[in-house]
Amino acid sequence: MAFVREKITTEEDKALFNSFNFIEPMYKIPTTPRKWIIDRERNAFLTSIGGVEIPTCYAFVWNNNVILFSLFEKLNYLNSSKTEAEWSWNVLKFLAPKCLAEYEKEIIDMIKEAFIISKQPLGSVQEKRSTKYIFKFKKQPEYVLEGDDYKTRDVLREA
Repeated sequence: MAFVREKITTEEDKALFNSFNFIEPMYKIPTTPRKWIIDRERNAFLTSIGGVEIPTCYAFVWNNNVILFSLFEKLNYLNSSKTEAEWSWNVLKFLAPKCLAEYEKEIIDMIKEAFIISKQPLGSVQEKRSTKYIFKFKKQPEYVLEGDDYKTRDVLREA
């Protein structure tokens, strides 16, 4: 199976989402489960946890490990007919548990894959558009101790 876009509608999925106690970083309130990009087979999902203002903050969960990051995202059309586009993501801060450091390439590849799925146009637009995807890190990923201390770190603040 691959990543798919889903609305979080079942009680089971809402309970899973809520089990991670995501906090909206700007307003410091619990994040409401709405939608995610999920791969149930790989036990992974990507979800926005806030960012009414730029940058946007996300959580990527893999095997019950939470990775928090903030980024700027931008869509550029490369021609006037909008048949060629470029999505770019510039990751500002990336926090993950130390136990995941050895899986960095695999995790980043899954995150890229989830973002690409999240931005693919639906229906007939998809057939007419050629899209490039660019994913960059402003700083290297930071691996920190597990536990509540790590989850409460301010992913919006640049270190």
